[in-house]
Amino acid sequence: MDDNRGIYIVDHVATTFALPVIDEGELRRARAGDYFITAVPRGHHGSFSSTITLNAPVVSEERIEVDQTNESFVLNNTWIIKWNMTVGSHRTLTKERRLSEHHYPHTAAHFGHITWTSPDNSEHLLAGVQEFLPGSVDGWTWCVAHAKGNNCDTWPGALGEVVALMHNAFDGTTLAHGDLHVGQILNQGDSYYIIDFDGDPLGHTPESWLQDVVGMLCSFIHVAAVAEVKYHAAHDFSEWVRIVSDRFLETYLATRPGVRLPPRDQLLALMAHKEVAEMLYATTYLPEWTYAAEYGHAFVERLIDESQ
Repeated sequence: MDDNRGIYIVDHVATTFALPVIDEGELRRARAGDYFITAVPRGHHGSFSSTITLNAPVVSEERIEVDQTNESFVLNNTWIIKWNMTVGSHRTLTKERRLSEHHYPHTAAHFGHITWTSPDNSEHLLAGVQEFLPGSVDGWTWCVAHAKGNNCDTWPGALGEVVALMHNAFDGTTLAHGDLHVGQILNQGDSYYIIDFDGDPLGHTPESWLQDVVGMLCSFIHVAAVAEVKYHAAHDFSEWVRIVSDRFLETYLATRPGVRLPPRDQLLALMAHKEVAEMLYATTYLPEWTYAAEYGHAFVERLIDESQ
């Protein structure tokens, strides 16, 4: 990229990692204040390519401090750049274009991407820049606040509509979000915006609208885990999860006429499989998330026992 900034590509245990690095005699990972993005020229440069266009110099850069596999930085309080620590699928770009073509209103505007072409000539997403939504709050904050306050009012239905409209835009394709949970949904006032279309970080589960729905249902349980275990909130989270899930599904199905969920036992089996994947994800990438994955697994097992 320039004399002391570059992107380090390394394979480890069947996974390809991409790290923006600074060379100060020894390599270190780029961090807030390095303004790494300013070293990435637009266009094709060897195996790297950038379509990022920003209409002002970058003069501020702050890291977003939430639990996530990747790293995100706010630039000029105007844009967010997300660096994928593992190389992402080019399907992300296809999804974003599809939503734009269908004028889907519940995602932030895009300002370009950085991609890498691997030796087998496959194109991979390394980073993407989106509009920063001032005052927006990530789902692990706003939704946990609802759980702590035992709030089940209109917001679950609003989420059901937002997710259903996304799937309506994807109709006729094999596209879905691929890693949908409340942490991928920003709240700004009365509006919700879906972000991060990179798909399953483990790459184990085929993408589908049903897997997206399962991801949302499981994430309501994980929200309860955060509220109960991390913040020691004390009320009936089983009832909170039930009400929130029912209201989400009711509006989702009403917004997608003709779509039907599988029988409850099959839906719970999919949720159980998702919770196993969540534990694997926590073990592999985010050990501090293990408590929520274990909580979710036990919660779904109780639901299965109760349904028999």
